[in-house]
Amino acid sequence: MNFLFGTATNANLKTLHQVVGTIKGQQATITHSLEHQLTYTKELDESIRQNTRDVTLLARILKMQVNHLMKLNDTIKGIETNIMKRLELMANASHTVRELEFFCLQLEQEFIKIRQGLDVTSTGKLSAELLPPHNLSQVLQQVALRLPTDVSLITGTNLEDMFVYYETARVQAYVTPSEIRLIIRLPLRGADRVMSFYRTESLPIYEPLIKRYMQIQSESMYMAVSESRQYYALLTPADLHKYQKGLFTICEPEFPLYHKRIPSCSGALYFGKHDLAHGHCNKVILRKNFKPVWIHYKGIPSFWIYSLPMPTKTTKSCKCEGTTRSTDIDIAGAGILYVEDSCQVFSDSFLLLSTTRWSTRTTQSTFGRRVARASESPQPGRWDTWCPRRPDDSESDGRTTT
Repeated sequence: MNFLFGTATNANLKTLHQVVGTIKGQQATITHSLEHQLTYTKELDESIRQNTRDVTLLARILKMQVNHLMKLNDTIKGIETNIMKRLELMANASHTVRELEFFCLQLEQEFIKIRQGLDVTSTGKLSAELLPPHNLSQVLQQVALRLPTDVSLITGTNLEDMFVYYETARVQAYVTPSEIRLIIRLPLRGADRVMSFYRTESLPIYEPLIKRYMQIQSESMYMAVSESRQYYALLTPADLHKYQKGLFTICEPEFPLYHKRIPSCSGALYFGKHDLAHGHCNKVILRKNFKPVWIHYKGIPSFWIYSLPMPTKTTKSCKCEGTTRSTDIDIAGAGILYVEDSCQVFSDSFLLLSTTRWSTRTTQSTFGRRVARASESPQPGRWDTWCPRRPDDSESDGRTTT
């Protein structure tokens, strides 16, 4: 360069040589760096290729694991579905078993009812288990339509009347291969076949002519009178023992009926023919100290019919609202002694116990005090006593005595 612009000096050459040496040193460094860079690049490429192979293998393994898990999930779902189906089958089986148990229980109860009904039938009575009231009412309605005009059932065919037929029916049962059949015998109501039944009680009566007590001896203890009051029958305890007793006394036609014109002691007394009674009744003269006669009437009001050999002083004691009221009564001969509820009559020789009817509902009688106060509700163990007056000829209690 100095050649172009002049002669170079030693200093310039030295500087040039230094610059050239520096450039050569930098060239060697650059070459060495490039070799290292190539080495690094080769190693990095190999690592990347290895990592790529590893990632690919890992992805393949992961995919295999995912496929395996999916297959395992499908298997578990299948097992779960099978388990649910089995549980449903078990629930259905359990429900079916419960239904069978309930059916067996019902069958057992029905069998017990049938056995109880047959036990009742074996005694000759009609059982409500074999023939329920509703079915019996329907059967009786059909029977009533086919009866002759001169006979009828003893009562109605409503459900509330069925207890009468259960009481009076006589039953026989026989079995077929498919069913149990009942033969039912029911009493029917014929024209003038219903009779009122009486038991005769003879009271000693004082006879002033002989100044002694006399007692009539009737020819029979029981007497039946027809509805028309034209015929009657005389029955003995042996006759009554043969007949069916219950709500009604069912009698077989094994005794004669006498017209009221035919004289007898009981018939004459019943129909009020006292002249005939004197001629057909046997009378017995009693000793002076004969046994007192007491006959209790259980109607409303209740009373005692008595016949005493001598005058007797009695005391009637009544309990009303926690207080006791006593009244002295002199009775003699034959008569009627009224005894109200919660009252008892006693003397030195006898005691008539009280008969009390309790009620928890509010009722109003035509005489006396009400049973319970309308403003108070009945309480357990607490009772209000009904204290009526004795009804006489001028007032009535408004109730029918049957």
